[in-house]
Amino acid sequence: EMWDYDLDNCCIDSYVVGGMSMFVRKMEDALEKQGVRIYKSELVLDLESDPKSGYLLRTPARTVTTKKLVIAVPPTGVDRMSGELAEQIRRQAEYKALMPIPIVVINQWWPKAWWLDVRRPGANEDTALTWRAWTSEHCVAHVEIPQEPYVVDAKTTRSVYADHPMCVYFWQSLLATGGIAAVEEEVVRGLTMLFRNDVSDPDAKVVIP
Repeated sequence: EMWDYDLDNCCIDSYVVGGMSMFVRKMEDALEKQGVRIYKSELVLDLESDPKSGYLLRTPARTVTTKKLVIAVPPTGVDRMSGELAEQIRRQAEYKALMPIPIVVINQWWPKAWWLDVRRPGANEDTALTWRAWTSEHCVAHVEIPQEPYVVDAKTTRSVYADHPMCVYFWQSLLATGGIAAVEEEVVRGLTMLFRNDVSDPDAKVVIP
């Protein structure tokens, strides 16, 4: 449902109300209604192929055999698994072809919702506010401002979402050399550039705290 909705909306990112974890929560609810048992606190220590039953799993509390096994974890999880079955997976060419893409995400809490002063000239009240912004002039890159009632009062923004290698390196280097204070200062500089604060009219300026 979410995928279809997102595609229909074309070029604007959409999120599930309640956050992306709602996918997991809804799936969990549906599975439990079907009688599925979920063990969240037990780490799988070992995965083996079993000639008789198919597969064998060991946790600190139990040993389980099963004819069918679905491993639904990202490579970072598979890399931590032990056992011959996990080794077989890691040896596959398809697995080795999975390449992580580093990204930088900076979420912030603000003392003031400064983005309420960013309004599109001539637009009506419903469409005047900005809630997505992109730029290639600065490595803030992609800015997201929540509009959902349950999160608006928190005064939060996703100020940076950057996956260009040059920008990832920029933010990593800045954090390493100047710490959080330098990152915050640069975010404010980028947002100030993005929201056209070079205008001559003082009333059109956006003050970012």
